[in-house]
Amino acid sequence: MQKTWGTFKYEIARIVNDPQAAKFSDDMLASVNDALRILASTHTGVASTFNLVGDGATASFPVPDNAVDSNDGIRIRGVYDVTVGVWMTESDIIPGMVPDEGYMIWPDYTLKFNPIPPTTRVYNVHYIAYYNDVDDDNSIIDIPKWAYEAVKLYAAGRVLQSPVSQLTLLANFRTRVDSGNPEHNPMLDLSKYYITQFWDILAAHPAPQLDKIS
Repeated sequence: MQKTWGTFKYEIARIVNDPQAAKFSDDMLASVNDALRILASTHTGVASTFNLVGDGATASFPVPDNAVDSNDGIRIRGVYDVTVGVWMTESDIIPGMVPDEGYMIWPDYTLKFNPIPPTTRVYNVHYIAYYNDVDDDNSIIDIPKWAYEAVKLYAAGRVLQSPVSQLTLLANFRTRVDSGNPEHNPMLDLSKYYITQFWDILAAHPAPQLDKIS
């Protein structure tokens, strides 16, 4: 059964000692959305598809706004020529050279074909999408079940940084030598530990959705 934010936030709240999910409600909402975006862009996003239809004149087509973008570009898994019934070849963009036949992913979030798709030619584009943002208690946390713990820990780690930041600012006004250093605050170490656990859980699971399909 999928979780809603109305229940998921209390599970994060228990980790940060906020049983009523009221003290850090805004921080939790922002942090869980950050966690979902990181999960999608670095590991497992939403396997999605959209169709393109050639008109005989257009070579470049926009990619959906929810397509994952990361250091190695937009997550396009493959382009299937529905009309012909074959998977297309992804071509490399090499300055000064004529591109091979196939499709290319341009940095401006467009998908370019060579040659120009004929009229009525249909293509099915497989790509990785971001998860929907969490907006309210009815929002669905639509992620793999194994990722629940990881997302909760990342959000908890980020939430704990808020009070640590406040203590750091207050420490600027301390004058006693034995008043302590904000870096000695154990919450900062706990925050780092939770976020490290997030990455450890991701590393323990394969990410097949980032592979090409053909």
